[in-house]
Amino acid sequence: MHTSNSEFKINADDLRKTLSAQSSPEEKSRRLKASREMQDFLKNKYFKSIGSAVQGIGEILTKYNFDPVDLFGIYTGESGKTHDKVGENTWIVLTWHKMESGNFEIVSYLS
Repeated sequence: MHTSNSEFKINADDLRKTLSAQSSPEEKSRRLKASREMQDFLKNKYFKSIGSAVQGIGEILTKYNFDPVDLFGIYTGESGKTHDKVGENTWIVLTWHKMESGNFEIVSYLS
């Protein structure tokens, strides 16, 4: 099957929009600071509920001007993962696992 080159032609305006949508240096800086604080918050801790961890993570995101609204939800199951947008070009990954003790291990990072 032959495809014409016109189907793959890139519009210069679309390319500029795509390039400008990449993270600004300011957003990258906020993301790095928030990630470090999240790591410190989660390091060597187990949580009685996923909600208590999400609450703390939400406070950190808000502190660095990210929007945690999509992070707040109903988390079910002994293990799981979510990937939510918290900034113009910033996403959060949150994973959880229920330990034999009944406490949860939470791992989260920004990308």
